[in-house]
Amino acid sequence: QAFLFECAAGIGYQTDQDPISIDALRNADEVFLSGTAVEVLPVTSIDRKPVADGNVGPVSRRLYEEFWVRAKQELAKTRERGTNSKIGAGKTG
Repeated sequence: QAFLFECAAGIGYQTDQDPISIDALRNADEVFLSGTAVEVLPVTSIDRKPVADGNVGPVSRRLYEEFWVRAKQELAKTRERGTNSKIGAGKTG
């Protein structure tokens, strides 16, 4: 969640975490879900009725792109640290 909020801020969007009613979702310009397994999943319909025009919106699309740019950067950093660290070196206890 924090990672996605950072992605949103990186492309100029302010984020907020508040409960939202189903009516607000139905009337939104765009809706997306996020989570570990889905990353950013645009929602184009709710209860078989389209959200806005029923297409993936530009914010969802841009956020998805930003998510993957940053995820790849984080993965590269993790791999770099892994190859430069000595696992198991040193004494314990």
